[in-house]
Amino acid sequence: MPYVPRPEDYEWVKATFENVGTGFDVTSSPTEDYNCIAWAGHDQTQWWWPDSFGIAYWPAGVPRVESIDAFVTAYGTVGFQVCEPNEASEGFEKLVIYADSTGTPT
Repeated sequence: MPYVPRPEDYEWVKATFENVGTGFDVTSSPTEDYNCIAWAGHDQTQWWWPDSFGIAYWPAGVPRVESIDAFVTAYGTVGFQVCEPNEASEGFEKLVIYADSTGTPT
């Protein structure tokens, strides 16, 4: 059965991501099973993060550092590659890695 978003799911997204605007779809309820980093990598079974203790999943061989380069490399392990141009391209799935002002992916 497909997921049917509840109004409170939209409110949670808006409260959690204050700059999200209105052009988004809720595809699942909040969960502790996986995070948005994992979801973007097509993994809904585990939490992805490059924590230095090795608690969360992180692809083998990818440095466990919170950097854009490490995230690009991690997504490369599941088939993504850096591309241009930045706009949508028919037949391609694209993702964006957001980072804060220090360059730490968020």
